[in-house]
Amino acid sequence: MKERAEEAKMLLRLARRDLKTYELLKINGIDFVEPAKFHAQQCVEKSLKAVLSAKKIRFNRTHDLTELVDSLTVAGFPPPFESSDLGKLNPYAVLFRYDDRDISVIEYKETSKYVEGVYKWAKKVVKETEDSFS
Repeated sequence: MKERAEEAKMLLRLARRDLKTYELLKINGIDFVEPAKFHAQQCVEKSLKAVLSAKKIRFNRTHDLTELVDSLTVAGFPPPFESSDLGKLNPYAVLFRYDDRDISVIEYKETSKYVEGVYKWAKKVVKETEDSFS
């Protein structure tokens, strides 16, 4: 369990870094929409993977939030949002990093709700899991 707990805590630290980067870029306005939402997607991805690690659930190396949510839901640990909701962040994982089109798939308000909600949920689940093995 120790390895999985350490991996989960590391993923949460990285998710927090992406959350803070998202917040900073969001403040700076319209020119940073896609980079900001890339970090939002990364925060959600790492938060979901932290819970998967803490709960010892195998997962593929993927950026697909829908797949990660589905894995958690099947295992009995559904995140606070549906896979279809979080899946709106999927295009920011790869597609928009390598494209300079200005396309917004999801508004900042909705993005922030998902990012903050999933990160807080993951932090709580990882802490509870860690405490149960202490």
